This record gives sequence, C-alpha cells and structure tokens, in this order.
Amino acid sequence: MGMIVVSIRACSIKFTSPAPNSILRQSRVTITGTGSGQSSPNDVGNAVATINGVIFFTQSGTFTRLMQFFGSGSAQVTLKVGKNVLRVDGTVNSCSASDTLILYYMPIDDQCYTRVTDLENLPTPTGAHQNGFIINQKCIAKQSCLEKNSLNSSIWLDKVVAAFVDPFLKQTGDWPKKLQSCSTSTYNFADSTTQMYYIPPQAITGMILADYMARRLCESIMANYHINTDLQNSLNMNGCGTEHDWNKIGDYIKDCVKGQTSAVEGWVASSIVIYLRNTVRQNCITYRKSRGLPIEY
Repeated sequence: MGMIVVSIRACSIKFTSPAPNSILRQSRVTITGTGSGQSSPNDVGNAVATINGVIFFTQSGTFTRLMQFFGSGSAQVTLKVGKNVLRVDGTVNSCSASDTLILYYMPIDDQCYTRVTDLENLPTPTGAHQNGFIINQKCIAKQSCLEKNSLNSSIWLDKVVAAFVDPFLKQTGDWPKKLQSCSTSTYNFADSTTQMYYIPPQAITGMILADYMARRLCESIMANYHINTDLQNSLNMNGCGTEHDWNKIGDYIKDCVKGQTSAVEGWVASSIVIYLRNTVRQNCITYRKSRGLPIEY
C-alpha cells in the first residue's frame, strides 16, 4: 500500500503599525508589518504593499529559509485627507496571504474635524439628560468628517458642519434656554407640538418625568431645534448639497442614532430625524431657488 505525503504550507502577512482605524494628524506616517512563509530551497517569494491603489513597497527574491515578507523594516507613506486604504499581498511558492489597513488623516487645522474635537471636549456628566444628544452629534460629525473624501464636495461639508455645529458649541440663539430645560427632570413646556414626539401639554406641565423619558424628551427637543434651526440656516447659507452627499451623511446618522438606542427605538428615532432632515433640505432648495442661488453649493 502506498503512502500519500501531504505538504502543508502556511504563510502570513500583516500590518503591525499604526493601529487599524487610527486618526492621524500628520500626513507622513511610518508603516510597519511582518510576514512569514514556509519555503523550500529556491522558492520565489514577493510582497507588494499599496496605499489607495498606489504601490509604496515591494520585496521579492529567491528564498532558502523562512521568508520574512516585511522583515524588520518599515516604509514611509503620505496620507491623503480622510480615509486611506492600505493593502499588502505576499506570496511564496503556492502560498499567498494579504492584509488591509484603514487609516484616517485629519490635518490639525481641518475645519470639519476641529468641530469634532470641540464636541469631544464637551463634558458629559453621568446621568445628564443632554448626553444622548451630544454623543449622537459627536458620532455623526466624526463619521462625516472622516469619510468626506467619498463625497462629491468635501468643501461643502466643511462649511456646513462648521455653521451647523458652532451655534450649539457657542450656545447662541435659543441654546441656553434648551440646555437649561434639559438640566432638570422638571419640564414645563407649554406646547410640545413642534417637537419630534408629541406629548400633550397637560401631561407635561409641572410633571416630574421618569429619568428615561426625561432623557428621550431632552434629546428630541435638542435634535428638533438643531435640525430645524441650525441645519436649516447652514444649508441656506452654504448650499443644499448633492443628493449623493445628502444620502451618504444620512446613512451615518442612522448608524449613530441606532447605536445609542434599542433596535426598534433606534429605527423610529432615525426615521424621524431623516424625515426632518429631508424637509429641511427641501426648504433649502426652495430658499436658494427663490434667490437665484446655486442649489447644491
């Protein structure tokens, strides 16, 4: 009876730094990685690394021992603003391996990401009713800014985010009143018909709401004002954006809102927010058309 000998080959290759999904503030960065593969004498191996589809590292040769794709060395790359996709592929004889690394580059003076940093610096004391709103705003602004090179116009996003977020950060307009209302669980709103969730005034006036309801009502009031006032003013001034960009940001909003709530509640909340956003965009189109201004930007 004959014997079948099976030769098992194994190889691996991976990036080791920076960490996946790092947000870097300098464009030049050092990339390191390791790789290995079992090889027989005279096996030919190679490794190719790319950033956004452009090669920045290659290594090839004939190996007579354990193959080190990246070895202990490193390579320098220049990141573009926003999302960068790095990929490395290595082969040795019949074995191949690959790895992908996502990095984000946000310049120190980036107008969009500066607002993200400002939002991240806001205090969120345990139990504060406005925390949910702040967390959602940070998430939405961050995802939009990091992914802005996938939009038709990143310049439009920079301007819109700045004009949208600044009134809240600087507490202009009715923000002091809204924040004061959310600082307590006692609500005395004469009329909630303009809010995202309608609650009869008689059920609210002078009533101490349960903490959960208080937080949700606070988030509702703040989001409603933020969209109908701050976003509306920002779009009217800077343009309504392309449908592609509008929908792209809408996807980030859905993910962020759902991430802070239960599945059903998240679906309801994100649906309401999207409805309000779309109404605001339609108002923007009407506003700019009536004044002979470009619709998108």
